[in-house]
Amino acid sequence: MAADKARTNRADQWLHNWLGAELPKKREMLAAQNDNTLEEDVFAALTAAVNANNQSPVLKLHALILNLSAQGHAGTAFDALEDPERFEEFFVQLVQEDEIVALVNLALLAALTAVDTAFRAEALFHAGLGIAIDSDVESGLEYLTAALKLAPDRAQEWRTGLIHLAPTYPQISPLSAAFSADA
Repeated sequence: MAADKARTNRADQWLHNWLGAELPKKREMLAAQNDNTLEEDVFAALTAAVNANNQSPVLKLHALILNLSAQGHAGTAFDALEDPERFEEFFVQLVQEDEIVALVNLALLAALTAVDTAFRAEALFHAGLGIAIDSDVESGLEYLTAALKLAPDRAQEWRTGLIHLAPTYPQISPLSAAFSADA
């Protein structure tokens, strides 16, 4: 029992320090953290914090970074946050590598940190794409519809992208309904 309490305290302290750190320090702390038990405990502590305050964008951002870290993509997350123009490059890379859960997490991270409407629309499109590929087409369609509302001028480009991906991911075919509603 005392060992569990000590682990929890250690995880809470690490999380507190990590949440307050600047981005380069966050990357360094995460890279130095080689203890899988700590990672699980930190994730559990962060999940509890997010559940207690699910409207906190700061907590959501950190949860997404930890999710990406658990999927082996912490570097991608930090690289994209340091240079947001690289998000789109990473979206394409993750689709090509069939890293769909990472795509969704990175797209949600991009949407959360978007500084303009066009960037947010791009992030929502990729989140919807990833969610639909991961077999939740209805939710994917909601994200895609939101993206189209923000950037209707991107409809043709996104439709073309979906057409190219459909042979690999036939489950995304219902996303065409977003374009029918838009037309």
